[in-house]
Amino acid sequence: MFCAIVTTIERCKTEGVVDVFQVVKALRVHKPGAVLTVTQYHLLFEAILAYLDSFDTYCNFLDM
Repeated sequence: MFCAIVTTIERCKTEGVVDVFQVVKALRVHKPGAVLTVTQYHLLFEAILAYLDSFDTYCNFLDM
């Protein structure tokens, strides 16, 4: 799960793209058990959303 979160965040930083499906698909080549359940996908999306939302919070402080 950690690998999927970090990889998705790194792709977001470098490519400007958030594609959780492709990250998980690539991870499963080396780790077939990566992100198997809907609950795990949900946690992954929530972690990425929290990361992206942290920038909105920071930007809101800059507007003050």
